[in-house]
Amino acid sequence: MDESEDDFHDEEKSQTLKKKIKEKKSPTDATPRKRKKKSKWWTHYSDTEDYAFASCKYCKTLIGCETKNGTTPLANHIKRCKKYPSNLDKRQKLIDFKTETLVNEDRVVETVNVPKLWEFDQDFCRKKLARMLIVDELPFMFVEREGFQEFCKALNPLFKLPSRSTATRDCYALFIEQRNELKISFRNLQSRIFLTTGTWTSGQNLSYMCLTAHFIDDDWNLHKRIINFCPIAGHSGQLIGRAVEKCLNEWGLKNIMTVTVDNASSNDLAIDYLRRRLNI
Repeated sequence: MDESEDDFHDEEKSQTLKKKIKEKKSPTDATPRKRKKKSKWWTHYSDTEDYAFASCKYCKTLIGCETKNGTTPLANHIKRCKKYPSNLDKRQKLIDFKTETLVNEDRVVETVNVPKLWEFDQDFCRKKLARMLIVDELPFMFVEREGFQEFCKALNPLFKLPSRSTATRDCYALFIEQRNELKISFRNLQSRIFLTTGTWTSGQNLSYMCLTAHFIDDDWNLHKRIINFCPIAGHSGQLIGRAVEKCLNEWGLKNIMTVTVDNASSNDLAIDYLRRRLNI
């Protein structure tokens, strides 16, 4: 039985108990029998007209508290009471500091550390773990190594390390998120984009092409982003030109200024192809 069902039964019992109290009430019941209150659980309850019941101070539910039952019903209710303050948020919280820039009375800019409330976030930690695997070029099975698992437990026992399969999905999800953000940046970009591309053959005799975009944002910051790294069928000019065109169509890039390549003869044909297709 889950908490919602327990709360429903508590409320139902409370209504039944209220009816019983009214029915049992008589002039001789005016003075309830006194009882000793030594248990800590009594601090969460108020007395009622019937000594056999106590009212929760938070949700006003009536709980049976006869001597023969002890304080177990009182304790059980407090542990699942949704209005009890300690049950509202059980996540770990610590004091942290954030840096803020303030201007004092003398109009002097100063940097101060302001305390804030820190909460453990499992999803945020998983995203940072995925970024570490990508940036440091680590294998996915790194998350299952014994030493790394012990290290994470020492840092924060609340963090549940994902398996290598889950880490793989996290890395791909982070890639999709970053790609969508870059697409939005390209859509809102006012300046033109400069492309550089190169192709080479691996030791397995497989050909690859890398396409990089260079651009300046509205704050005059220079950016360099690899927008494609893909295998191609060969090093001919037409194949290179088609691969670049396909990539630009996927990204929705039209404001191309230049395309820079090396001095291979096949690149002359690739540039001619792109000039006709992209009007650059």
